[in-house]
Amino acid sequence: MNIFKENWFKLSLIALAVVFLGFLFYWFLIRPGMIRSACVDTPTFVPGSIAAKYTQPGKTESFDPVAFAANYTQTPTRPGYRKATESEYEYCLRKHGL
Repeated sequence: MNIFKENWFKLSLIALAVVFLGFLFYWFLIRPGMIRSACVDTPTFVPGSIAAKYTQPGKTESFDPVAFAANYTQTPTRPGYRKATESEYEYCLRKHGL
């Protein structure tokens, strides 16, 4: 118990350094990897706001979600997702802060 009383400052600096190094490891290695893996695939469904844009009264354009989804090949590992295009991937990375 005397070790803690005598070296409390050194032990607190060591603990702070361990927490700081853990944060750096997460921020620069784990977080970017998770974001990149999440951005590789894009959902094939169309958000309601986009579908509503094409189905507003008075519009001559019609939106067919089945035809829209048929234009994209789904990834075998994540049903309902497709490979993102280069611009979608870049946008996703920027949106998540990379």
